[in-house]
Amino acid sequence: MRPRDQKAALKEYLQPIKHLILCALLGNHEARSEKDADDDPMYDVMSKLDIEDLYRQDGAFLKIGVGTADKGNGRTGAENTYLIYVTHGAGGGILTGATVNRNERFSYVIEGLDGMIVGHSHKGAITKPGRIVVDLRANTISRRKTVVISSESWQSFGGYAQRKMMLPSSEVDPDNPQMLLLSGVRGKRNIKVVW
Repeated sequence: MRPRDQKAALKEYLQPIKHLILCALLGNHEARSEKDADDDPMYDVMSKLDIEDLYRQDGAFLKIGVGTADKGNGRTGAENTYLIYVTHGAGGGILTGATVNRNERFSYVIEGLDGMIVGHSHKGAITKPGRIVVDLRANTISRRKTVVISSESWQSFGGYAQRKMMLPSSEVDPDNPQMLLLSGVRGKRNIKVVW
């Protein structure tokens, strides 16, 4: 497909679910187009969908409120709020362990992170690194769970990956995709990954 036809096809594919899109990111292949031809295909698609404000080149911080709580004086707010970081990612190496190590290592630099979603490697993996949280005001030490998701590939094996002799990833079951479930129950913050 020609690049303009690819953008038109992606816009048509995403149109019915554009109200569900929380963010869109530049990938390494689109970055080449931007570098070589000053053309950012993903930004163009998001603009055609009229949601270019959700586009980020490098990574997106998502503050997601779940559930409804009475905040008093007739005001309501989220029962639980989560911080999720989404990035395309980079590198990773040929084996899944290298991807997991790189992603977990980066997750440690973001204070207050509940979850991180990374693409790029096409190797689906889910890890749950913990971290120790010291609260000097409350004089407490606790553990905080973080979920790091390496997204699986939705592409067939062949072309670029085959030419580069990369290992094929398993085929995606469209009826059973990776899902991140966030709890909205008061006092019970819980992130669950279904796959």
